[in-house]
Amino acid sequence: ISIVTPSYNQGRFIEGTIRSVLLQGYPNLEYIVIDGGSADGTTDILRKYEPWLTYWVSESDRGQSHAINKGFRLASGEVAGWLNSDDQYLPGTLKTIAEHAHRYPEAGAWAGGGRRLEAKSRKIIWERLPPGLQFDEIVSWNKYYLPQPSCFLNRRVLQDDIYLDESYHLQMDFDLWLRISK
Repeated sequence: ISIVTPSYNQGRFIEGTIRSVLLQGYPNLEYIVIDGGSADGTTDILRKYEPWLTYWVSESDRGQSHAINKGFRLASGEVAGWLNSDDQYLPGTLKTIAEHAHRYPEAGAWAGGGRRLEAKSRKIIWERLPPGLQFDEIVSWNKYYLPQPSCFLNRRVLQDDIYLDESYHLQMDFDLWLRISK
């Protein structure tokens, strides 16, 4: 499994993100962090975790979509995903996705649920998908919210040169899911 974390001036969050990936204990993890040239202490944290990161860089880029695509182009895992630098995986996430990828190897992508913290009320909201839905059903119905951190791509999608559209700075994930579902 390859995980890419894009980051820019996320020093207050990045360590929690990194730890949530590394503490998964997944044995075949490739972890790539693409930082856009932060000036807030992010690079000090990246250096601290360097022994456990497959690759990291801190240099100017063209934004989040570009950073994720840079990481995906370096990734070699059969399953790839990205985790933004202010998000975290729940324990067991990578084990669960590996099991689903093994069970459904023909899928272009896999999606699950997750938790999000509502900013104003500080209430934790569980996002859950009904079991058994196909990825293209979820995307085409536009009825369900796909928590981006719970979405993972099959390697063949990247081999087919399907990446994020770098002209999008918001909703680039939904655009990607639509193109994968086709």
